[in-house]
Amino acid sequence: MTWKKLCCLALILGGCDTEVVVTFTDTDGDGVEDLFDICPGTPAGIAVDARGCDINLADSDGDGISDAFDICPSTPPGTTVDVRGCDVGSFEGTLSTQWTIQGLPATLNSCADAGIAFVRFNVRETTPSGPLFQSWTYFCDAGGFDSRTDPTAPTVPLNTMFFSNFEALDMNDNVIASSQFLELEVAGHANLINPDFVFDVIPQDVTLSGSWSINGFAATPQSCAEAGVVTVRTTLDDGVAPIVIDAPCGDGFFDGRDDAAIPVADPGVTLNFRYAALDAAGLVLVESELASIVTVAPHSELGTIDFPIVLIDELTISLQWETDLGSGVFTNCFDAEVDVFGFDLFPLGDVNPISTIIEETCDTTPGNSTDVWIFDSEAIATFGPGSYEFVISADALDGTKWSANCPVEFPGGAFSVICDIPVVP
Repeated sequence: MTWKKLCCLALILGGCDTEVVVTFTDTDGDGVEDLFDICPGTPAGIAVDARGCDINLADSDGDGISDAFDICPSTPPGTTVDVRGCDVGSFEGTLSTQWTIQGLPATLNSCADAGIAFVRFNVRETTPSGPLFQSWTYFCDAGGFDSRTDPTAPTVPLNTMFFSNFEALDMNDNVIASSQFLELEVAGHANLINPDFVFDVIPQDVTLSGSWSINGFAATPQSCAEAGVVTVRTTLDDGVAPIVIDAPCGDGFFDGRDDAAIPVADPGVTLNFRYAALDAAGLVLVESELASIVTVAPHSELGTIDFPIVLIDELTISLQWETDLGSGVFTNCFDAEVDVFGFDLFPLGDVNPISTIIEETCDTTPGNSTDVWIFDSEAIATFGPGSYEFVISADALDGTKWSANCPVEFPGGAFSVICDIPVVP
């Protein structure tokens, strides 16, 4: 296509004897010279904009510049824009970047692991040590900014030389890492070199929790007592140093998230562990098979173990002796001056006792007191839940006598009663 332009001097001097012929190429025939056509090959008949692009391409802000080329995609309606889609009255260049931690996207966890709370972007005038033009601070896990879509994000005057850098800050705004200052001059939009903050990440402690049951039911103080389990010991081994966690059986669990006394583990390590049920003497009644987990921050659950324990029916009868006839005051056999005593334990309505003591001497020694008698299903094969009668009598050297029939409704498991034994005439 050839265009002719008459010498402009004719307008000024009143004449011009030279005709200037200017020729340019428009391959796709859309009316935009190839030199300026950023959408070559437009099909015939397609209406185009000043850059030779289909005017029907998506234009979210309706400014006449398609989204594919609009670096200011949120221009307010009615704004006169340049070929970039930006306000012709704007003298600001837009900026964008994304920062990373150890080469990976900045997330809440990766920032916390590196100890980074904030990232600050600084722009200085003239030189890296020149006056501070402006700085912007973001939460580390924001991961970046883009002033094309965020009007609060950094912008700088067009075609002006600046120097910029990034700083990583801790919770107290202390600079713990920074990038080098680089030249920054923006003609429209600049995608900054993405900074990567590299740290020796401090491993986050992993809290641990575990739980147990007795014969398929939740561990309670009663079920543990019936099973004779006082303590549950969890032993963990990471190949470096064993970890031992002791917890009362009746608690049913331990959880390091709620108890700072529970030891912690490192993340990403293999922990071999097992549970053990201990009696009052610290002897192992039953223990689980060895299991293992790989710890994951911030918390790892060991799971629930069930202790299959044959429950023992155990009845404890504590004896209380009246001090004097009709006093109504009861004490131990020593203070009541009991010399010897005997008793029988009968199933109610049965004349044959299942346990008999013919003659026993008073002993109040701690741990060996004859004021406490325990009957259990291990020692007495026929003993179990039911109704019983405890018949006891005693004598003193001065001739005082005691006697009582104490009825007992035994529900099974671990159960305790007190038998008050009065002085008889």
